[in-house]
Amino acid sequence: MMTKGLEIAAISKMIDLESAGFDGLASAKLVEEKEKEIGKMKATLKLLDKSNKANEKKAADLALELEKMKKTSNENNASIQALNEENEKMKADCAQLTAVHNQVLEENAQMKTEIAELKISVLDQLEAGFSKAITQVTFLNPDLAINLVGTDPYARIVDGKLISPDNADEEGAAF
Repeated sequence: MMTKGLEIAAISKMIDLESAGFDGLASAKLVEEKEKEIGKMKATLKLLDKSNKANEKKAADLALELEKMKKTSNENNASIQALNEENEKMKADCAQLTAVHNQVLEENAQMKTEIAELKISVLDQLEAGFSKAITQVTFLNPDLAINLVGTDPYARIVDGKLISPDNADEEGAAF
């Protein structure tokens, strides 16, 4: 389209020159020069058209790429937001688990203390029961001479001998 406009302008210029009194030979040379210029301009215009089309295609490709990048960016932002929310939830869960863990540790320490106290209590009851049994035997048998030397609530009778826990290793008895 632009080249037709240039051709019309060139023809119009030639008519103006002829009507202004230029002779045919001078006009022919001038027309020839102008045609060369017009030819160069047409070639330049074709190059510019090609370049413009290439640039338009590049612009369209870049616009598509930009849209893809925007979509990817939005997807990434949504993923980041979801991960941040999940991270906050995990932090809350971790804090809750830490509190439960600390509570369990505290309860464990209390139970260990109670177990130790119960062991002492059981041993105290064993010794008290043994002492009561000896007292009852001596009470029920006042005339009987009972030898209480070496009696121990933890001792055992092995092969007819009274073995205390202190001497168990020496005698080979296991408790």
